[in-house]
Amino acid sequence: MRKFTTTICLLFASAVFGQTKTINIPTYTSYQSKGDSTLWFKWKYSLAEKLELPNLQTSKDTFHFRFWTDIQALDIWTFDYATFFGMVTNYAQRYDSKLLKKGTYQVDKVFSNKIQLDSSEARNIFQLLDTLSIVNILTDDKIKGWQQGLDGREYIIETSNKSQYDFKTYWTPSIFADTIIEAVSFPKNSTV
Repeated sequence: MRKFTTTICLLFASAVFGQTKTINIPTYTSYQSKGDSTLWFKWKYSLAEKLELPNLQTSKDTFHFRFWTDIQALDIWTFDYATFFGMVTNYAQRYDSKLLKKGTYQVDKVFSNKIQLDSSEARNIFQLLDTLSIVNILTDDKIKGWQQGLDGREYIIETSNKSQYDFKTYWTPSIFADTIIEAVSFPKNSTV
């Protein structure tokens, strides 16, 4: 019901403000209806701003894919499916030391560098994404048998086209690689 309400509100805002893009951000009900289930989205949205990455909710690209790990973001995009662009953003975050002593984890500074991929590398990655149908994998809470845990690796995929934005999370795919087909496509380590 909560996801339905979020989607309705976003569609209403789209109609009022002329935006035609559908926004899909998972909201979980499996956390005993406590806490903010959009925490990953808020963290990555804030981090993307600090890294000066494009906002995929408002992107006009024909296709844009972003894959997040703990230390990298991989962006692949195209305007016409003829020419492809790619960027790997490496990053590290430093916590505010005064707040950390009080048990509050707040990022104080983000260090990063960006490596531009040539068009052929970006096209090859796009073709791999297409061949493996990565974009079509449901977010983990919609996959039967995939569960959340308290630690491990969290992979995040954002996709955007002219009409839709999707934010998807995947908790520690390696745990499910032997039992859930969708988990096989993820990397075995934390770098792209």
